[in-house]
Amino acid sequence: RQPQISYGELTSDYVGVDSAQNEFDYASEGGDKYTRFEGTGGVPVGSFWDRLLFTLRFGDTNLLFAGAPFGDQITGDSRILFHRTIQEREKLVAPFRSYDRDPYLVIVDGKMYWINDAYTTGSRYPYSERYGALLVGGNPIGDSDTNYIRNSVKVVTNAYDGSMTYYVVDDTDPVVRNLEKIYPTLFRPIGEMPQSLQAHIRYPEDIFTIQAQVYSLYHMTNPDEFYNRVDAWRIANELVTQGSAKQPVEPYYVKAQLPGSDREEFILFVPMTPAGGQRDNMVAWIAGRADPPDYGKLRVLRFPKDRTIFGPLQVEGRIDNDSVIRQQLTLLCPQGSGTQCIRGNLLVMPVGSSFIYIEPLFIQSAQVNIPELQRVILATQDKVVMADSFATALTALFTGTTPTPTPTPPPGPSASPTPRPTSGASATPVPSGSADIAALVRQASAHYDQAQDALKRGDFAEYGRLITLLQDDLAKLRAATGQ
Repeated sequence: RQPQISYGELTSDYVGVDSAQNEFDYASEGGDKYTRFEGTGGVPVGSFWDRLLFTLRFGDTNLLFAGAPFGDQITGDSRILFHRTIQEREKLVAPFRSYDRDPYLVIVDGKMYWINDAYTTGSRYPYSERYGALLVGGNPIGDSDTNYIRNSVKVVTNAYDGSMTYYVVDDTDPVVRNLEKIYPTLFRPIGEMPQSLQAHIRYPEDIFTIQAQVYSLYHMTNPDEFYNRVDAWRIANELVTQGSAKQPVEPYYVKAQLPGSDREEFILFVPMTPAGGQRDNMVAWIAGRADPPDYGKLRVLRFPKDRTIFGPLQVEGRIDNDSVIRQQLTLLCPQGSGTQCIRGNLLVMPVGSSFIYIEPLFIQSAQVNIPELQRVILATQDKVVMADSFATALTALFTGTTPTPTPTPPPGPSASPTPRPTSGASATPVPSGSADIAALVRQASAHYDQAQDALKRGDFAEYGRLITLLQDDLAKLRAATGQ
């Protein structure tokens, strides 16, 4: 009910409110819609001297000449809002905290709020690993020699008026307990956070990545194994773009039922593989739990060493080695066409006592920079399938049968009409004989050419239909030729 975002991640410019001019809200069929800011806060700029000082600060003379005696846009009630980016505001209010890199937006009671995690960090904790160099991407929280971190505060910012509240989620943190005495009005107990907001609390990704990196060594409790790095782990690798180099899996949020649990949970999840790079099989996974009463707890599942469990990169290799999938990828993203196959994150989902691997496939045209979901790839320990939807892929994975739709595309600028089947006849019967095989080859070639034309126009719906027809043609060719 309050969709305006005055404070966010991209709100780097200052804005004026309560001026003589209405504020643009959004475009509408009947004309542009306007609104008036009704929040509190901001600095008054009604006087000439206030505007002069802010003109010098921002280097923008429009602010000076918009009010008296030069103009009438800024009135005596006008205010200016600045410091509108979330992390900038957090660091101004409490610079003695470190903050997560990814605030996230939630909708509660018709309003939007940013939630971010604040950390207690230090560099003088005795006998503790310094993790600055361990983080993926080399972007640590706090200083590069930090060896202590604790997630003890959640910061909630109203996206409309910028009001901020610091909620303490770990009241046993000795640093936070001292800060509460120094700033008694800044921090509030987590019990005062509305339940509707508490339902959106999640385990923070930055500290989880640190914990996974450090635990990859410190899970070894045998001194000989530890010093010889016999069983060291690392975060698993995956492929993101077809033909690209491998990169570490970014931890991802899923809703899953953990082994031994009787309920679904919202967890942050990452698979682990052996360190060194010689092997890519999955040896463990780590999950950060977000739902009460287990918020903040980690769950680690280790696999037996005498059994191979495929890791994400090995599943990527099985996808590339599958002849049917490789053929479809060649058709979807032919070399030299400018079309790009983008693989989404390969998700490893615990299902009962086993796993299912899920990877979406997006197609992005060189002319239209909008990726579109075209295929879903599913895999288990012994099978891999690709289909046009998750439901179809799931059916193929567990039953071995894939429903094959035979849509008839309407005539388009570059597509010739396809005759509809008559009553009692199949849509496209499998022909026999060299003449019929030649006809199938011509039909497949025509569908391919039409699909490329649709792709160049950016008509992804038409492109998808034609590719489906092409796949049907190829299947009939294989049946007709016995290959």
